[in-house]
Amino acid sequence: MPEARVILREGVEVEHPLDVALAFFEAYSSYEAGDSSRPNSFDERDLRRANRGGARISAAEIEAILERRRAIERSLRAIPARRWPM
Repeated sequence: MPEARVILREGVEVEHPLDVALAFFEAYSSYEAGDSSRPNSFDERDLRRANRGGARISAAEIEAILERRRAIERSLRAIPARRWPM
């Protein structure tokens, strides 16, 4: 099967996208894996972890997200799971 092409904004093409993705997973697969909430849930640890990984979520935004946590989790649970390949 031919490798999929990945074209980013402004026509930038990623050569060997599968290799790029695998390298990413290899580099970050164990990145603070033990410092997260239970499956099918999220809490402040996950948001703080996202910040350590490069996100820019302010303390006020974290608080606002956590206030809506139950509604967000209900919505996430409503999304049907899919198996690879899609």
